[in-house]
Amino acid sequence: MIPLKELDERIKAVANDEQTSDAVRELLLLQGQIIQGLCAQVETLKAERDALKKKLYGKRSEKSSKPKKPKKPKDAQSKRKPRDPHRETLSRTALPEEIVEHAAPESCPKCGGHELKDLNAPEEQVIYELRPARLVKVKHKLQKCACAQGCTVVQAPPPERVGQGLTRFAPSVYAHIMSARVFDAIPLSRLADRFSRMGFPLRRSTIADLFHRGSEELRGLYEALKERIKSSPLLHADETPQPILSEGGCKRGFMWTFATQKLALFLFSRGRSGDVPKGLLEGSSGHLVVDGYAGYNALIEEMLRQRVGCLAHLRRKFVEARADAPQLCDRVVAKIKAIYRGEAKLRAQGLLGSEAHQGFRETRALSFMMSLRELALETPGVLLKSKLGKAITYLKNQWVALTRFTTDCSLPLDNNHAERLLRRIALSRKSSLFMSEGRGDLYAITLSLVQSCRLCQISPEAYLSDVLMRVQNTPISRVQELLPDRWRPPDGSPPPVWC
Repeated sequence: MIPLKELDERIKAVANDEQTSDAVRELLLLQGQIIQGLCAQVETLKAERDALKKKLYGKRSEKSSKPKKPKKPKDAQSKRKPRDPHRETLSRTALPEEIVEHAAPESCPKCGGHELKDLNAPEEQVIYELRPARLVKVKHKLQKCACAQGCTVVQAPPPERVGQGLTRFAPSVYAHIMSARVFDAIPLSRLADRFSRMGFPLRRSTIADLFHRGSEELRGLYEALKERIKSSPLLHADETPQPILSEGGCKRGFMWTFATQKLALFLFSRGRSGDVPKGLLEGSSGHLVVDGYAGYNALIEEMLRQRVGCLAHLRRKFVEARADAPQLCDRVVAKIKAIYRGEAKLRAQGLLGSEAHQGFRETRALSFMMSLRELALETPGVLLKSKLGKAITYLKNQWVALTRFTTDCSLPLDNNHAERLLRRIALSRKSSLFMSEGRGDLYAITLSLVQSCRLCQISPEAYLSDVLMRVQNTPISRVQELLPDRWRPPDGSPPPVWC
């Protein structure tokens, strides 16, 4: 079968031949026009087919389609990026060590002689062994003494317990269960199975009681964390759904986060009302880094906090609208990317917070934002309910908040810090699906302290094991000294690092 293009070329060749009659030449030219029309229709159908395939089977991605880069020559590929010399490795980690000596053979394998001389230069080979956790039963024998005069019987003081109750478990067990449930997102039923597999027959109800009792003991520390968060001049805030199993079915609650660079506070609420952030931050002042959710408007309207916008949210909206206007969205995303690249270059030079950093934001960053706005607002005929229309509306409504970072180099570009903190809640939703009614506050208490430990790079199990005993004997005026950013072990040694 001859392709249409080749057939068209043959017809033109015959029509241009001098021996061809005029009638035949006109007929051939007419056939050529018909073939050209068919070719145009075929190209149109191919374009429509490709667009339909992209719509049906294409994957959404924030990365724009770019042509493939040519492969680098082998000599360029062989130059690998040097590894970070300060990275954490097993050889640099302080681990318990054991020395096992292996005796050499008593005779020579070649001549069979027994006169072997020790060279005092043993070869050292390192093998890492995993030792499973152990649950140790510790019996405390309290001595009793009777008065010689028959007055009374004296007994040694009993060891301290969590909450001064009759619990049989040490703080280390509480700390392990609370960390595994909150940070590792392990459901309590699965945690009970793991304990049983290790030889510890702990029921799920017992593990749940330990988790809730330990969280309740830390409520005073949680209230002190609220005061620290409220007094912070710069806060990141965000919220995410948290299903609650209650009478009548599963209902929708919300978990809010308010965070600094070292501390994170989580609040549970049954709704998404703006009364939650207002009730926490009322009477405070400073900046609040949030998205465009209207629940934070009450704080802004009453001049309690100044809103700082999120460039990551703005970029995401234009990426999602790329199908409506590819060229416009690519140019907008490129300008946002240029701001991040400028910030990364200053960070690499150690100039964050300097006059050069402030100058970059007041000049180049502001110029990028102004040109970005001009690009978006000069687009005619955009439907307000389309994705592109929503992205442009978000840019117009949040313009003051989105450009506030240009006036102060200490303000962040986005709210990714708060979103990263909410990932553990999202992970827990996948494994646990919902939490019991009335337990949201206790979950928020433990989650706040464990995530704060992560931000301070200290071990949550070591922290909780110590704080569960000390918080019950600490005056209210000094409870803030036990928060993760100020906590020190009783012996004054450096806090155990996060692992």
